[in-house]
Amino acid sequence: MTSGKFVIALVYLAAIAIAVYAAIYFKLTPADLMQWSLAVFLLALQIGFILLVWLGTKPRLAGQTGPFGINLERLISEHDGSASFSRFQFLIFTFVVASGYVVQVFTALANKASELPSIPGGVLALIGISGGSYLMSKGIEKSGGASGSSGAPGTPTSLPSEMPR
Repeated sequence: MTSGKFVIALVYLAAIAIAVYAAIYFKLTPADLMQWSLAVFLLALQIGFILLVWLGTKPRLAGQTGPFGINLERLISEHDGSASFSRFQFLIFTFVVASGYVVQVFTALANKASELPSIPGGVLALIGISGGSYLMSKGIEKSGGASGSSGAPGTPTSLPSEMPR
């Protein structure tokens, strides 16, 4: 077992130990134990994801074979290496909404709510718009519109105000 896999296994074992300790120490009911176990499991998943990203950015050693970790080097870049604003915007907005929802879930757990919080329709619409703008930019890129040419021969690529008179 590589050191990275060992660390991730330790994180998950620590999450289980924390859940068992909380159940015994706080005398949790089975419903409370399930809610807190879910919260601790999600926290362990986040920590595991962060560890995999960290391990994916480390350079490979000479004898290592096969990928390990998550390499985010080209997460918000296009195929040619240039930055993509639509990818960055979609990524940031998704993280903001997901983080806000996780905070609401922990608040609901603290208040002993019987159900998960709902996501407002406006937020879902904004996520849809953000995803739609990303898809539109990909569609424009695939059709050749991103290169500054409409693809038709003889079509000017400059604005009418920039055309020579």
